[in-house]
Formats: sequence, structure tokens, C-alpha cells
Amino acid sequence: MIGDRGMIPRSITDSFQKSGVIHILSISGFHVSLLAGVLALFLWKLPVPSWLHYGIVGGILWTYIIAIGAPPAAIRAGLFWTLIIIAYRVRALVGLPTSIILTLCFVLTRTPLLASSISFQLSVASVTGIGVGVLFLRRIRIHSRFRSVGIALAVSLGATCATLPLTAYYFGN
Repeated sequence: MIGDRGMIPRSITDSFQKSGVIHILSISGFHVSLLAGVLALFLWKLPVPSWLHYGIVGGILWTYIIAIGAPPAAIRAGLFWTLIIIAYRVRALVGLPTSIILTLCFVLTRTPLLASSISFQLSVASVTGIGVGVLFLRRIRIHSRFRSVGIALAVSLGATCATLPLTAYYFGN
């Protein structure tokens, strides 16, 4: 969660690199999203005004991003969740596509060459795939007992299907 690889022997990081799973050891948008979700879950029930609730979540989220060295994937996820929080706070009817496009506008306005980055493309594809997967799942009637399993499958399958063409193109498998 903090991106510190200091205690991991070089041989292990080399093995992760060779097997193509080195991203597991890096800070990603997943970590920022996980933190945002956990914070929102725990703070939701506090008897504080909603603006303070959103401020606490946003403040802790950006403090975390800065503390881990502000990697690009974390900044993208932070922008995304900040836009979601603001839209929810002002009760704007902003959906996932709009939030993704606004995040892309902010990020690419500052760093246009980022669009050619493999990690950036995979990040955008996975978030879009997750959104499509969850949207598709919402249209299916699933018993509440199986809903959390369905969401987990929709997220995983959506991200995998959306990143598959890029993975095949860049890595040949």
C-alpha cells in the first residue's frame, strides 16, 4: 500500500518482472480506489456534515498520494475519485463516462504525451472495462445473496476484457 520495495530481495523483483506481474508491487489506481472505498465506508456513518465527510475523504486520499511519491497512476485515480466526490456532493448527474473523460482532459492537458504510455492506456481501458462490466451487471437480476460475487466477477471480467487487446498488441500474449 505504500510502495516500499526496500525489504524485497532483488531476485524476487526480477522474478516478478520476468513473469509479467511486477505491477503487483507498484502503487496503482487500485490502491487509491481501495483507500477511497474504505474511507467512505468507515466515515459514512459518522455524525458529521456531508461536506466535512467529503473533505476528510479527499484530504486523506491526496495526503496518501503525496506521501507515496505521487506516481502517475495514483494521481489519475485521485483525480477520478475527486471528480466523483465533487459530482456527488453537488448532486450532479455525472456518470462514469463523464468522470473518465473529465479525468482524461485534466491529465492529458497537463501531459499530452502520456496518451502514448502503455500503463496509461491500460489504466484507462481497465477503468472503462470495469464500468461497462458493472453497468452490464446492473441490468441483470441477481439474487442479493450473490450480488457481491457478481460484482467481483463483473469487475474482473470487465477489466480483463478491456485490457486484453492492448496486452496482446504490446506484449504479444
